[in-house]
Amino acid sequence: MYELFMEKLQLDIITHCTISDRDFHPTINEHFHVPLEILRWDLEARMQFLELDKKGETQFVHHARGMIVGCAEAGKTTLLKRLQKKDIKDVEQTRGLEVHEEMFEINDKTQSLQDFPKATTLNTTEIKHRKGSSKKTLTFFDFAGQCVYYACHQIYLTRRAFYVVVVDASKRLDQKVDKKVCDQDGSVFSGWTYGEYFLFWINSIHTFCDTESGEAPTILIVATHWENAKQYKSKKEFIMNLQKTIPRHSRILSQYIREDFCFFLRLPVEPIQDLEKRIVEIGTHRKWTERIPKEWVCFEIDIHQRKNEIKIMNTAEIVMHVHEYEKAFSHHHTQRQHIRKQEMLRYFHDAGKILYFNDEVLNRSVIIDVQWFVDAFKHIITDNLISAGIKVALEDWKEYYETGHLKDRDLMEIWKYVDKKLHEERTHDTIINLDNEDDALSDTNLDFPDHAFYKPGAFEHVEINKKHKHQDFSCHKTKILKFMQRLGLVASCGDMFYIPCMNRKDFDEEMQNEVREAHVKSSILIFKFELLPYFYFFRLVVACMQKQNWKVLKSHDRLCLYRNVALFLSRDHHVAIAVNTTSIQLQVYQPVHWESLDVRETKLIQTDVEKSLMEVTSTFHRENKFTKGFSCKSGNK
Repeated sequence: MYELFMEKLQLDIITHCTISDRDFHPTINEHFHVPLEILRWDLEARMQFLELDKKGETQFVHHARGMIVGCAEAGKTTLLKRLQKKDIKDVEQTRGLEVHEEMFEINDKTQSLQDFPKATTLNTTEIKHRKGSSKKTLTFFDFAGQCVYYACHQIYLTRRAFYVVVVDASKRLDQKVDKKVCDQDGSVFSGWTYGEYFLFWINSIHTFCDTESGEAPTILIVATHWENAKQYKSKKEFIMNLQKTIPRHSRILSQYIREDFCFFLRLPVEPIQDLEKRIVEIGTHRKWTERIPKEWVCFEIDIHQRKNEIKIMNTAEIVMHVHEYEKAFSHHHTQRQHIRKQEMLRYFHDAGKILYFNDEVLNRSVIIDVQWFVDAFKHIITDNLISAGIKVALEDWKEYYETGHLKDRDLMEIWKYVDKKLHEERTHDTIINLDNEDDALSDTNLDFPDHAFYKPGAFEHVEINKKHKHQDFSCHKTKILKFMQRLGLVASCGDMFYIPCMNRKDFDEEMQNEVREAHVKSSILIFKFELLPYFYFFRLVVACMQKQNWKVLKSHDRLCLYRNVALFLSRDHHVAIAVNTTSIQLQVYQPVHWESLDVRETKLIQTDVEKSLMEVTSTFHRENKFTKGFSCKSGNK
């Protein structure tokens, strides 16, 4: 019935009163390719969008996005090289994350992936007169497999993507991963098997990436090194073993393990047309096509070009640029104030193009190069800093690698060191390019005066270094750290920072006894998740560290922050927050006999933590719900 109604109204449906029911938004999005962000606009803005479309001032874009994930050394980067039909010799291991923006053009006729030539200039006239859909492009994100990088992967987990989970079939799924492979020794992932890592990825994708209509994300499973998978008699047996990794209480994840979406790759290299055709089939699906204002198209091209020189833009500057694009397309050159710019920014945030949060702390800035932001975090947590010659004391390195506590001055030393190295690389590349240009011009044998051309000298070095300053991590320290704190990657602790994913410290026996033998304590409040991504705990701890009237407890002058427990003092009450595989737990206690628990204060603490957890679990894609319950004070049922 509703579909007949849509057929009658066509795009005018977006101004009808039924749009107030958000349950219909996914259906409208599927039929008319209007982004969900636009469907949430107020009536006046939706009417303006409808008018834009009637005037031909909207554009269909088709951008598919693929995420390649899996355990370290499974062959993720090699797989991407094979899709590019490139040499796979000497493939370097990915550190952090590599974004290959609009890497392929999808050829419908040949059912193949082709290299996509990047746009070199922003041509508003061409976009203004463009009709129909743009070319179908495919972007790939190559995720590092080392567990220390998992905390930043949340940035890209989105419903606007499909996923390729790579599994090394030469390893048994019940085999523990070598601690050198994923660098998990002492972390929350310590002792994990290959099967547990596989489950982790399926769990994370399912939790963050299903659509508002309830449609499950698309997941391809690629088994690499199949020529060495001697423990499996057949491909069906391997698939059955994947099914066995799914716990009974999480059987919903079994939907992602299906034979027609599993692919098996051997070495020496053999053709992978079947996998490529499946990717083409997924990438040509109509769900990737969206109808957006043409000024949004210009903004996307613009930031793609700008991010080579600048990394962070002011929101006001972006609004000004978009107004200029509006003038280029509007017949009357009027500024469409009601086409809300924050929704445009949210749209590109959700697509992984930028980082933008519409809150009081961050809404004035937009990170337009997300790869650069991830690299800023990667350089903090990389494992080879200690031997890089950075001016940091050995004791401070050891403290950081054990507890995740990094001094402010040491953070600056790391970023200054990286900035210097990157300056040298960029300057070298730029000078080579200038030399090549000079050589090309000299080959023309034109009769110019000698002073008309000159080799790069001091002036060019000044200009190059000045341009590179806009790309320095150290120059953008304050803004970078605010975004990292918003994502739960970093927390400020006075003259140092806490990086949760680097904490490998066990809950020490002395503090365990203090909590266990506390004179008075509340029942344990348990937040139970069907599927619990571990970095929820990281983000919750960071959120609690930012609360007023909360401070982290200390033991022997060291903060009581552990890899799976955090201890706080709030309103003169001690608070313990812990995590296991399925739940986050909270207990309020007093360690000494002359102190008591105030019932009202205890409830306020519990409510405060629950509110923070709800904020942590809410994303642009889906709210991951939890159930709440209590256990007895000792933690026993």
